[in-house]
Amino acid sequence: MPAAPVIATGCVETTEALIAANELTLFLVGRFADGIGFDDLIACWRKYQDDAEFLAKLGAAYEGWSKISGEIADMDISESLRLVSLQLAYVPKLMTVMRQQPKK
Repeated sequence: MPAAPVIATGCVETTEALIAANELTLFLVGRFADGIGFDDLIACWRKYQDDAEFLAKLGAAYEGWSKISGEIADMDISESLRLVSLQLAYVPKLMTVMRQQPKK
């Protein structure tokens, strides 16, 4: 299991939203690469029902959504760099998911 990201003080909600957006992207890219079908709808429902960690990430992002604009307005360079670092950590994961897709 990967280490939990370091959440900068003052950027908690923004970090949670970034994590949720990336996790959702990874899942959707993996499912929809060959098009959208009924099997994808079933997979989405199962992910929602069975993956408590995924659901917790989405829930945390949703709960703090209204605070993000304030956090961004008050963000310092250190917090910005932590968010950039977090986003960059997802690039290899996304590339791996994309490489696993069937060639057309």
